[in-house]
Amino acid sequence: MSDAKAVPAAGGLRAPTPIRSREQTWLTIGLTLQAAAGLIGLSAVIVGSLALGLWLAFSGGAGYFPLNIVLALAVLGTAAYLLTWLWQPPSEVSGVLVVREDSPQLFKVLDRLSAAYRVGPIDRVMIGADMNAAVVQLPELGLWGRLRTTLVIGLPMLYSLNPQQVRAILAHEMSHLAFQRRTVGAWAAQLRAWWHRVLAAIDDDASLLGRAVSAVLNTHADAHLYRSVELSHFEEFEADMGAAGLVGAEMLAASLLELAMKERYLREEYWDAVMSQFEFPDDGEGILPFGTMGIGVSLGFQRSEQCGRMGELLELPHGLDLHPSLPERLIALRVGIHSPVRQGPSAAQLYLGDAAESLACRLDRAWCMAIAPCCSR
Repeated sequence: MSDAKAVPAAGGLRAPTPIRSREQTWLTIGLTLQAAAGLIGLSAVIVGSLALGLWLAFSGGAGYFPLNIVLALAVLGTAAYLLTWLWQPPSEVSGVLVVREDSPQLFKVLDRLSAAYRVGPIDRVMIGADMNAAVVQLPELGLWGRLRTTLVIGLPMLYSLNPQQVRAILAHEMSHLAFQRRTVGAWAAQLRAWWHRVLAAIDDDASLLGRAVSAVLNTHADAHLYRSVELSHFEEFEADMGAAGLVGAEMLAASLLELAMKERYLREEYWDAVMSQFEFPDDGEGILPFGTMGIGVSLGFQRSEQCGRMGELLELPHGLDLHPSLPERLIALRVGIHSPVRQGPSAAQLYLGDAAESLACRLDRAWCMAIAPCCSR
């Protein structure tokens, strides 16, 4: 597990410096080398198949020409098929682009965090539909090119947390960028993610070739997955410690607890109420879940009820979640379990201002088109 020390930084903030465990370092190196070897090996097979196919097509006497052509086509077809496994560009980031002119307060916070962590400015800031925030780096040309950094901030999270809590969550995301996604580290992460997509493509291939290769790589794929989850947990702990060094462990813990309670409320109550409108439609403006979410969270969230169910949030889940469980994160932060109290306006009110309504409207349109085209205005 990682620890962090604070050092002076710009803007009056104190930027944490990670102290990475040896286990995390070797795990990062090992997984990156495995990914590089796998990608290079598959590329070599493709190039070798292409070379063999061309050699078969242009070699041999006239008597063997038809057979050579058949063999060449078979080998070249196999190479093309293998190329579909290798060519696995990452998915594009979904969300609504927000610019500095529309949300100056949000960008002011991001500028201060960037200065504190000594990282360059984020290329794009997008407002998403999920209850989280994430920093995503994607090559400009699909699999190569300059890495563009996108920060995705969920509108539900902005409605659910106060500005200080959102700042703590953003500090966690910036810690990922500062500690794990600089230069070589950023491209190492790209290689690991690329190889993971290749393994997933092979596993999903139901052809005879796909099943055969999947059987050969099955042990490696399982081990790679488990070790990748282990590394992800290390990185989450490291980012938590980095954010705690900047905003304080108590604030980060309160933000994580508040986020977990609000996420459960939205999932179990708010979205159920939204979907029930399809059974009992009215003659109003239609179903606008993001447009009414701010009011829904403010009026519908019952803190005493949610705090009474705190034990459910502190249960250790099973499975291969890329994030450590909430109790594991709180224990690592050395913060006791307590009930967070939300005060003041939501982060959406302060950070987005008048832009919140238009952003919610665009998310509502996208949601309606994906879920129920008839509900859009």
